[in-house]
Amino acid sequence: MSSIELGAVAVDALIGMGVTDVVLSPGSRSASLALAVDRADRAGRLRLHVRIDERVAAFTALGLAKQTRRAVAVITTSGSAVANLGPAAMEATVAGVPLLLLTADRPSHLIDTGASQTADQAGVLGASTPHVIRLSSESGDAAAWAATVQRAVALAEGRRTRTPGAVQVNLEFAAPLVGELPEPRDLTLVTGASAGHRIAELDARRTVVLVGDATPEVGAEARALAELSGAPLLAEPSSNARRGPTPSPGTATRCRSWAATSSASSASGTRP
Repeated sequence: MSSIELGAVAVDALIGMGVTDVVLSPGSRSASLALAVDRADRAGRLRLHVRIDERVAAFTALGLAKQTRRAVAVITTSGSAVANLGPAAMEATVAGVPLLLLTADRPSHLIDTGASQTADQAGVLGASTPHVIRLSSESGDAAAWAATVQRAVALAEGRRTRTPGAVQVNLEFAAPLVGELPEPRDLTLVTGASAGHRIAELDARRTVVLVGDATPEVGAEARALAELSGAPLLAEPSSNARRGPTPSPGTATRCRSWAATSSASSASGTRP
């Protein structure tokens, strides 16, 4: 197998998992990925967005992922380029936004050999990328590579864990880095999402609805839940829940009543 084959399989696997947008910050080590995503873009199989600066590329991918609610991949070359993905990866993981970091690298035997771009970059982003996956053009085959990339997409989207976030896929490319691309493969894989708990049932206990950064759909659902249950709604400015009429009737009265009850309980030493 070769670097150009690894790049082509990785892109075909992304497409097979439903990835529709890729952001590329080009460099020599990621050449095979760049060639593969360019071909896929020209064929209408995905949308390619090119950004020269890696930090800009990562935040572009983050914004696209928030908009589409699907995993978006950002491709970078090796070395210090990877460190520039850190801020966007941190935001993606804490906010539950699916983000794939495809970081090109040199073979493992060339790591820490004294040159400025030979740092060990796998896992360099720490807790911002809870999942780090490594692939090498010098080991494995097309089937194994595809399965690994498919797993990375599933992890990023939280299809089983229900905890989407940033995932780093570190691809080690050995020379030669370019060549003739193999024919595109259909690597479609359908995976079911974890059912989880989708029903919210509020009883007479004191309850508030808290909404952080969210898509318009999620924000609307949260507001509807608050209105139907009569619970106060506490929403971030970016929650998309601060829309529609004023807070549901009785919310202010309930909040004042709870506050009074809590103050009285505190004064008497009892728990509210």
